Amino acid sequence: WVLVAFGGGAVIGNYVAGRLADRVGAVRTVSWVIAVMSLIMAGFSLEAQLLPSGLAGYVLIAAMVPWGFVGWGFPPAQSSAIVALAPELTPVSRALNASAIYAGIALGSGIGGAWLAARLPVLDLGYVGAIVGLVALADLGRRLYGDADPLVIPPAREPLRITRTSDGAVLHLRLPHVSRGDVELARDGDDLVVTVASYRRLLTLPS
Repeated sequence: WVLVAFGGGAVIGNYVAGRLADRVGAVRTVSWVIAVMSLIMAGFSLEAQLLPSGLAGYVLIAAMVPWGFVGWGFPPAQSSAIVALAPELTPVSRALNASAIYAGIALGSGIGGAWLAARLPVLDLGYVGAIVGLVALADLGRRLYGDADPLVIPPAREPLRITRTSDGAVLHLRLPHVSRGDVELARDGDDLVVTVASYRRLLTLPS
């Protein structure tokens, strides 16, 4: 039942995280995943230390669902963030990302094994995982925001704007992480067809 609970949460988390990354942004989703995962890891140790052994086992099985949900929410969000940095290098970046994930799994296993070999308290392992997650979250925040306040909402930037010129009008499109060669433009009657990879939008041309 432990694997069933974990697998069910993983399937749902994988789907939800991908949709969430599209809606609120991949980097923000990755940050939430790391933060919540750290809390879950700490919760494993906490419930094992506070609850009776008979009840702790059932709580652990139930906790497999959010653990799988959040843990497997990381890969799609992380992949989306990496691909957005350099779409033309997607095969290479995804392969390197997968290698980094496996290296992290091996490192985590090594840390856990060393902890047990040193005969340190087994029930404290969850706290160790939580500390690792919080360190990663702090490093991510430093790289993203530096000395800026992360709680300050940046000014919104218009995705498109039209400026008038003596010859007519100029359409300005804001397409982050997209090179000019990846954009295809075509006219269909009074509409401008904008195609970027597999995405296509129709924009009504000004009269």
